[in-house]
Amino acid sequence: MKQTFFQQLRSHFKHGLSAELAEPQRWVGSFLFALTILFLFAFALGDLEEKMKVQVLTAEFFLCSFFVLQITHLRIFAAEEEDKAVDIIQSYPTVMSTYYIAKVLLAILFSALIIFPFLGLMILLHGFPALTGKFALIAALSVVSLSALGVLLSWMTQKAFGRELLFPLLYFPLAVPVLLSAVQASFCLWGLAPEAMFLKWLSLLSGLCVIYFTLGFLLFDEITGWE
Repeated sequence: MKQTFFQQLRSHFKHGLSAELAEPQRWVGSFLFALTILFLFAFALGDLEEKMKVQVLTAEFFLCSFFVLQITHLRIFAAEEEDKAVDIIQSYPTVMSTYYIAKVLLAILFSALIIFPFLGLMILLHGFPALTGKFALIAALSVVSLSALGVLLSWMTQKAFGRELLFPLLYFPLAVPVLLSAVQASFCLWGLAPEAMFLKWLSLLSGLCVIYFTLGFLLFDEITGWE
């Protein structure tokens, strides 16, 4: 009996979640990297004026999120590469866009488990003024945008020669608009940029989220070459 779209999505998600939990080093390493960045900035900041401190902490948060997401995305298909699960999936009648959505959801889940505790530690250690619903929305849209983009590019470069170099060459330029719009929208919240620009930067960030996710959803079948 052929599964429905949502049944296929749930099946892919459960399999991916089991694979990630079976080998936690894939995401524990990312968390340790985030902690290293956090404590490095804690010792390096010193005595800064409040305005400069907020600017530096905003840059720290989004840059750390960016690199953590890059590590997570680069390894998102590692389980399938090791146990040849893709060949099994390909042998079944499945809508491959469900596979893409499941991987994006997993990337969002494990990224959030790293990034939001990291944000909480920033608030405790530095007094980062991020306890607002608007900043949480900015952070969430950034994670979703970069996850949708990263999963797509990770699969595109999965079998490429020198993928560790090719992936960031594709990922970094396309991630820049997401980071810029997230940082500028945050500056509007902190009073470091005109408040009237907040909705414009947030709209740009939301648009990038929709564009990257839609492109991944529509193009995943074509990129993989699966019918």
